Amino acid sequence: MKHEQIRAAVLRRSAFSAAVVLLFLFFLCGQLNFYLAESLKNGVYLFFPPVLIAGALYFCRSRGRTEYRLLLLYMLWILLTRILNGDRTLSQSYRFVLDLGLMLPFLLLGLTLDRAGRRRLLNWLSVLLGLYFFALGALCILAFLRRTSYYNPITGGVLAGVSSTTYFARANILDTNPNATAYWFFMPLSLMLYQFFAVRHRFWRIPIVLAALVDWLVICLTFCRSIRLACALSFALLAAILIGRTLAGKGKALRVLAVCAAFVLVLGLSYKACAWAAGGVGLLARSAESPAEAAEATPAEAAYRPAASAVTLSAHPLSGREKAVYSDPRIDATGLDSISSERLTVYRAVWQTLREHPRMLLLGCDPDAGMALVNAKLPKPVVHCHNFLLQCLLLAGLPGFLLILTFCVFLLAAAIRLLFSGVPLTAKLLALPVLSSLLFGQFEAGFFNYTDARTLFFYLICGLLLGTYYDVFSVKRSAEG
Repeated sequence: MKHEQIRAAVLRRSAFSAAVVLLFLFFLCGQLNFYLAESLKNGVYLFFPPVLIAGALYFCRSRGRTEYRLLLLYMLWILLTRILNGDRTLSQSYRFVLDLGLMLPFLLLGLTLDRAGRRRLLNWLSVLLGLYFFALGALCILAFLRRTSYYNPITGGVLAGVSSTTYFARANILDTNPNATAYWFFMPLSLMLYQFFAVRHRFWRIPIVLAALVDWLVICLTFCRSIRLACALSFALLAAILIGRTLAGKGKALRVLAVCAAFVLVLGLSYKACAWAAGGVGLLARSAESPAEAAEATPAEAAYRPAASAVTLSAHPLSGREKAVYSDPRIDATGLDSISSERLTVYRAVWQTLREHPRMLLLGCDPDAGMALVNAKLPKPVVHCHNFLLQCLLLAGLPGFLLILTFCVFLLAAAIRLLFSGVPLTAKLLALPVLSSLLFGQFEAGFFNYTDARTLFFYLICGLLLGTYYDVFSVKRSAEG
């Protein structure tokens, strides 16, 4: 009887894990056929979040219960505030609340799995995301070299290609905002960093490095500086960890100095390397043109000539160094507001809106209505606050903001403690995507106020980090006891 109960429990956990992973893949690949994805979201999909959320309540364990309860309270507060803000039947917010509730099962998955289960999950995610984004990334790089776009035969939209702005060309992947697609490729890149040190056979490091290079290069071509900074933080922390391990037997002062120097040096070089890589792609693209084509083309056409076999893209006039090498036009920007791409102006508009409407500080507001008030104070409209904490404050008021801030403090404490303790290297590496994502979130909204593949990956990796943290330090406490 006991054996049957154990087997039933294992089957339930396996079904829960498979459902979470499949739902993540649904969000990840939905853009390939957004017509079908949207149809499913308005149909059978609506049954899945309630079942998974109920599963998360059922599988809740004692460890990690503090972090889990914070998110549960946040979800209940979101539900209450939607009702108090006028949507009493949730006719407008029903799917929004359901989607947001997925943070509970995705966080809990990493907490419920044991060490072997977490390892299997990371292996499967690394393979699936590695192959998917390697194919998409290779196509994007090829499109940049040929200065063209490849179209999705299912939807007719851009599969991978180049989109021009007033100043420079950026990667266009599945007709999605480049800042969003930049984080898409950060997901497999962070997994490749983990797998490089976790694999047992060194032969597998060759495809891992190749996939990581493709992911990183596409990130460079998105010209998203927030994800560039997040990647630089991951590389810098990795360098600091490796230097610290190498100098483990040396003096403490020398070790601390070397770790700090490695962190600062790699942080700066990693960030600048993105601009150099993007410039190199531009030079390769120019060198691939025949001399006759280059001589006949106008300056704007020479900087942005599509391949003859592809559909011609419209391009805005480019000028000087930017149009030739796809460099970031804001590299030489001066002033904090200019450097932040006017994000400081958005932050000031949010604070001004909250001062004029103090009720929002208690109950939050509808996201669309809140952004309409913010946009009324801006020279040009924005979609969100470009900061996930400010977006939570606008959405859920101070109570919801404090719940998420407390969760992030617990998360930071767990990540930093893993980094500075004598745990295995693979455990430390799980802290890198979490810390980098939190940094990315200071310039982009999404976490805890919107649901897509990026946010689900973040909740999942947070759960894996917290599961590892409680495993490591519960074992240590047991050994000390």
